Amino acid sequence: MNYHTLNDFRVGHAEALDDLFTKVLARLMYHDVVKVHRLSQDGTRVRASAGKSSFRRKARIEDFLTQAKAQVEGLKKQADEAPQESARKRAAQERAARERQERLEAALGEFAKIEAVKAKQRDDKPSKHREPRVSTTDADARTMKMGNGGFDPAYNVQMATDTESRAIVAIEVTNHGCDNGEDRALREQVKRRAGQTPKEHLLDRGYLNCSAIEEASQEGVAIYTPRGLK
Repeated sequence: MNYHTLNDFRVGHAEALDDLFTKVLARLMYHDVVKVHRLSQDGTRVRASAGKSSFRRKARIEDFLTQAKAQVEGLKKQADEAPQESARKRAAQERAARERQERLEAALGEFAKIEAVKAKQRDDKPSKHREPRVSTTDADARTMKMGNGGFDPAYNVQMATDTESRAIVAIEVTNHGCDNGEDRALREQVKRRAGQTPKEHLLDRGYLNCSAIEEASQEGVAIYTPRGLK
């Protein structure tokens, strides 16, 4: 068994695994092991498999997509002209070309999302004025500042735990480079799984601003965080 097998299983049974997570949490709550009264949340950046060189500008990806489509059509034409060629080899080539085309189409679809994020950034932020780039292999990965101070393609993995039992009660993977605003999604996930809203939420200062505290207060949640909010 390798990581491909594990990942294919997770992707192919995502709904069943999500349901299993909810059922396990419900069982723990039934036996008073987990209470979800107080949550503690933090995030960690996980390096994506994408290489830095896979990030390309929109015009370049459009060129690649044109070439990929031509390759797919060319392979189909070859199959018609040379039906005696190994069916297995031909199918593998067609699948590889088709998957590359799909990855490039997914990459193009990410530019609108990036532009929407840039539109909300302050004008004095340098990244707002840089031409966006997207990975041709991992379209939803983003370049993030890592724990070692460097920048790499990564994902932001958020986890919330029940402070009394220390059990993980919610998890979310995003491509947002900062933690600001990521608290609400995990509270909503806990509410969906546990059927109740937590009363207290512990966060570091990287998550919040004053409006986020006000939103949580309207939900009946008390936020505990260090000083220094924006």
